[in-house]
Amino acid sequence: MTSPDRSTRAFLALAAIKGVGFETLRSMAAAGVDFTALFEAAGEEAILSTLRRHGARIPTDITTPWATVREHAALSADQTFEKLDRLGVILVFRSDPKFPQQMSGLKEPPYWLFVQGNLDVLAAPSVGVVGTRTPTSDGIWL
Repeated sequence: MTSPDRSTRAFLALAAIKGVGFETLRSMAAAGVDFTALFEAAGEEAILSTLRRHGARIPTDITTPWATVREHAALSADQTFEKLDRLGVILVFRSDPKFPQQMSGLKEPPYWLFVQGNLDVLAAPSVGVVGTRTPTSDGIWL
């Protein structure tokens, strides 16, 4: 089994903290917050303040020390990474050279991708198909 790199571990750990969800992570990525630096930072109040500023729903009356929260989050990140690794899933961030360059041209490219299978396929020429779940009769005919 491989081990997660620091950025993957930090991302998965932050995602494991109760009150931190997709929108919080997306907001932090959009603002250029370094997940690794944030997760590994020493100042509890600065970390919690950053998470809350980006939408995390973390209560202000937390009694659990940050060191304990960080330890549990890191353990959860390692467990999640093990599951992903068993499934052959990798996490690719937009800043990673392996990130598909075609996606960089999108109006709002994703900040990260979970990829299962051959990552090289994402660099091959491709076609996107857009449709609807409730087509009209004309749409079906076309």
